[in-house]
Amino acid sequence: MTKGKQHKTRRRASTPGAPLDSAMKGGTSKGGSAKDEPAKGGSAASGASKGGRPKLTFGDAVTTVPALAGVLEAGKQALKKDHRKQVTCDDETRWTGSIDLDAALMQHPQHASQNRWDYGMGYLDPAGKESAIWIEVHSAETGEVSTVIRKLAWLKAYLPEHCPDLWTLTHASREELRFVWIASGRYAIPKHMPQMRMLRAAGLDPPVQRLHLP
Repeated sequence: MTKGKQHKTRRRASTPGAPLDSAMKGGTSKGGSAKDEPAKGGSAASGASKGGRPKLTFGDAVTTVPALAGVLEAGKQALKKDHRKQVTCDDETRWTGSIDLDAALMQHPQHASQNRWDYGMGYLDPAGKESAIWIEVHSAETGEVSTVIRKLAWLKAYLPEHCPDLWTLTHASREELRFVWIASGRYAIPKHMPQMRMLRAAGLDPPVQRLHLP
C-alpha cells in the first residue's frame, strides 16, 4: 500500500513488498466470510456490552486463556527487537499489549508441531476502539507462501476455539489489518506467480515491508 493513501474500499490489495499504511477510521469491514466471523453471543469488542460490563480489552482477552498466562507484554515488547522496527504507529501508546503466540505455544503438545502464527497485538484506534491485529514476520519467498497459508489456517482455527474474546477483538479490526504478513527480508514473490492467487484465495494480502498505523 503506498504510504499516505487511504483504504477507499472494503478490502484493497496492498502493493506487494510496500509498506502498509492505514488511515484507519474504525469499524469492522462489511461482508467477509461468514465462517471467519465471531460466534453469536461473544463479547463486545467496543463499548459497554448489554449487561453494562466494561469494554473488552486486548489484555483482558489474553488473560482469559490459560495457555497464554504470563505472556502478555506492554506495548509491542513481545515482538523481537528487529521486528518492532517494522510495526509502527503515529502514537506508539496506541499499542495496548502484545503476545508472542508462537513462543507461548511451542511447549504445548497440541500445538508444538503446528505451523504457528507469530504475534498478536492490541491496537486502540484514534476513535477509541480497541482491536486485535495478528502479525507474521516471515521470508517473502514463493517457496514460503504455502507455509504462511498453513500458519493462517491454524490461527483461524485456534482463535475461535481457544481464545473467543481475542477472536471477537480480531473482527473489530478492518479486514485488511486482521492478519498481516511482514517480509523478514527481501521480497521475492513476482505478481504473475500462482502463489499470489493462493494468497488471495486464503484471504491474505501479499507481504509488506512494514505496518504503520495512525
